[in-house]
Amino acid sequence: MANQPLNTELLDRAIVFAVRAHAGTERRAKGFPYIVHPMEAVAIVATMTSDQELLAAAILHDTVEDTDVTVEQIREEFGERVASLVAMESDAVVEGVCKEDSWHARKQAAIDRIASAPLDAKMVALGDKLSNMRAIARDYAVQGDALWSIFRIKDPKEHEWHYRGLADSLHELHGTFAYQEFEQLVNQVFGERKNQGEKIQKIVRPMKNTIKLDAHGEQLMQQFHELQPTLEVLAKDAYDQLRHALREQGIYVTAIECRVKTESSLAGKLELKGAKYKSIDDITDLVGLRVITFYTDEVDKVAVIAKSIFDVDWQESVDKRKLHELDSFGYNSLHYICRLKTGGPRFELQMRTALQHVWSTIEHDTGYKGEVKIPKEYRRQFSRLAGMLELIDDEFSRLRLALSDYRRRLKSLVEDGHLGEVPLSADSFRNYLDLHPFDRLNRRIAAVNQAEIYPVSLMPFLPVLESFGLETLDDVQHFIDENSDDAYQLAVSQLAVTDFDILSSGAALQNLCMVHVLKQGDGRDGLKAIFDTINGESDANGLLADMIWKQAATLPFLATIV
Repeated sequence: MANQPLNTELLDRAIVFAVRAHAGTERRAKGFPYIVHPMEAVAIVATMTSDQELLAAAILHDTVEDTDVTVEQIREEFGERVASLVAMESDAVVEGVCKEDSWHARKQAAIDRIASAPLDAKMVALGDKLSNMRAIARDYAVQGDALWSIFRIKDPKEHEWHYRGLADSLHELHGTFAYQEFEQLVNQVFGERKNQGEKIQKIVRPMKNTIKLDAHGEQLMQQFHELQPTLEVLAKDAYDQLRHALREQGIYVTAIECRVKTESSLAGKLELKGAKYKSIDDITDLVGLRVITFYTDEVDKVAVIAKSIFDVDWQESVDKRKLHELDSFGYNSLHYICRLKTGGPRFELQMRTALQHVWSTIEHDTGYKGEVKIPKEYRRQFSRLAGMLELIDDEFSRLRLALSDYRRRLKSLVEDGHLGEVPLSADSFRNYLDLHPFDRLNRRIAAVNQAEIYPVSLMPFLPVLESFGLETLDDVQHFIDENSDDAYQLAVSQLAVTDFDILSSGAALQNLCMVHVLKQGDGRDGLKAIFDTINGESDANGLLADMIWKQAATLPFLATIV
């Protein structure tokens, strides 16, 4: 049977983007291009998933941390989910200290971040960390302890702490070959962890000393231990089904979290109210999923999807957004108690916005609902802050609706040809590109060598057009009409002596921009400014500008200028 074709357009663009971003950089003390590392990372992630957004995030994971690329650029090119995954992979910088001094703090923050990250982010992280660990293991086999001298942090114990912490934070992936290889390499370089049992005892023993369970509680705990393998499978299945359904509906959220209740957490619950549960099946949050959305209306959209893919126990479910009195504010969240359509234990699904999640976390951290009664003046402050967050949540949703309406009006104006009424902006330019305004010129240029046209994003050209003083889409259309023939001649002067059979879809716009600056008399410096804007500043841009400037000097449209 023939292989089914895959839609790899997103990954293809991400690879090209990463190659350009890392151009001219070398992997530390390796002597080979840096891009080899993210290419290995994406190959590792591909052993765990075929999700194109995860693969794109893997190839792009170092672009924000190690190049001039910003998270906003990633979001613009590849969408919110890819940008969030890349941002999660970028080490935080601790303010007020030098990079060497903040190494431990940055690595600890990364370990903590990965430990609480959703499964898809952990896959991207494992691709990066396993690639790093492979390189360390290869070099350590040859150099021994001399290897650590090439690192800023030269104490091998610090590196052992770091990689063992990563192994712990990535343990959710322990069933994958990638994780097993990572753990094996960590032990190969740093030695087997001899005190693992002692470490576990240190965690468990305080629980046994402080939490006292009666006979019924112990019986429920035993039932929990027997059910744990089933709960692990349930957590993964529920997470996968929900993530897939959200993606199919085009709903992108800030996070989908999943966890199986820990023994210590369950013990605390049983100690307080174990008598109310007849069996372990009566406890509905042994598996918990949490969806954190950007906007309030998306909570309801997620709820609709959840109802379609899970069986919801309406008697146990609660909408905490409706529990407040008219003059009260506080924790807002939608809680469903669900079961897979195929049956099995129940699980809890929480749905709330990012700001609602912030409130919940702060409320928990401050112990606002704890045993100690909070003085009246502090309760009033809590209420005021909760009200502000609720207001901000609502205003963000209203702003989003207003922007969506503005974009629809822009699109309508563009489609109806009212270009003079449309200001040049990222939104309007994107809508304008849907009309394929550069296709005709691209086809003319491609015909020179019978070349195939390869699609690329034209959004990097927007700041170039803005620098030309173009203010509306009508200005852009006039810019095309006035310069197309000369842009074709300039392109022919470059391609006629080559046998290139693949042409970027940016060729037309790039040649139009070059013709414009040459007609303005900006010469070689104007050409370099274009290349610096669309490709990033580089000495190579100067060489390219010199070459184009020499080729263009003989063309008719420059006869009266040069």
